[in-house]
Amino acid sequence: MKVRLRSAALARNVYLSLETDDQSRFSDNYFDLLPGQEQVVDVSTKMTREQVKEQLRIMHLANACIDSE
Repeated sequence: MKVRLRSAALARNVYLSLETDDQSRFSDNYFDLLPGQEQVVDVSTKMTREQVKEQLRIMHLANACIDSE
């Protein structure tokens, strides 16, 4: 299965995960995504396409900060 990502702005250290599955593997992770650039990532999983759509989590440096308050 393939996941295609695109961003209008720079996304640093993009990290992909599946919410309830720590066994699946992504062909690439922690990559920078430039504006307008498409990144295709292969996903090795036993999940269905619909499950992946529901559980895919995409994080990057700008949304990874934790509020300490």
